[in-house]
Amino acid sequence: MLKFVKKTAAAAIAAGTVIMLSGCEVKNPFAEKKPDFNKTYTVSADIKCGRLNAKADVTRAAAEDWQFVFTEPKQLNGVTLCYGKDGLSASLGGLSFSADENSEYAMLPEIIGKSIDTLAEFPPETVTKEDASIIADSTFNGEKVTVTVDEKTGDLQLLKCPHYQLSVTFSGQKPYAPELPAEST
Repeated sequence: MLKFVKKTAAAAIAAGTVIMLSGCEVKNPFAEKKPDFNKTYTVSADIKCGRLNAKADVTRAAAEDWQFVFTEPKQLNGVTLCYGKDGLSASLGGLSFSADENSEYAMLPEIIGKSIDTLAEFPPETVTKEDASIIADSTFNGEKVTVTVDEKTGDLQLLKCPHYQLSVTFSGQKPYAPELPAEST
């Protein structure tokens, strides 16, 4: 009988230990549901880069398919920069022109696009959770880039790259719906 009590007590202690330890695990920010970082969307971007303060309507049509339509300052109003697999292109109205990809301002779409596109590949253990945000550290050309997104929706909130003095605040993100070509009659 004493042997039975000892075995039962040992089993109860072991079960209690397992239950206590399983309740003390660190919560993974993506344990519930990882936001969809591959989705397509449009979003407003307030861009600060060195002395440049600009605003742009940004569209992510797919990975490596970005369009930045600048609305401010007036010198950039209407300029469209597209970043994709084929590099960078620029246009103003019906005019297309080449953009020097190494110029500081022309690098903005590439820095922003590449940094955000890599979020889909981030393993859960490389991100942190703060308040209701997920913060991921990435790199662009070896320089640190921090991207902050809303924990529940995956909507962009902030991107910072101190090396390039770049800070982007995002707002008004909504799903991207490509325009269908007009029907001819």
